[in-house]
Amino acid sequence: MSAESAHLSTFGAETETKPKFGRPLAWCWYCGQELGLAVVGSQIVGLVPLKAMIQAAEYYALRENLFLLEEDQKIRLVVDRLGLHSVGAFNPKERVIE
Repeated sequence: MSAESAHLSTFGAETETKPKFGRPLAWCWYCGQELGLAVVGSQIVGLVPLKAMIQAAEYYALRENLFLLEEDQKIRLVVDRLGLHSVGAFNPKERVIE
């Protein structure tokens, strides 16, 4: 990590009771703006439930007026919007669980 970067962490457990996947990232963007930093990506540590990815896709699709039918399209949308490839490779087949 260089002097021009920072690491912000949030913990997003309990997807059944707290399904809004975009909220922790929105908080990181807000903190970055307050510090004068640009948020360029994110990282999911461990595995992520498919249901959480689909909920996040529904959020972005609604916000951006998109119509997506296929599950893999929805997952690609979330990977793109959250910047999950920015820190390292994110392989949904290895990281997303049923």
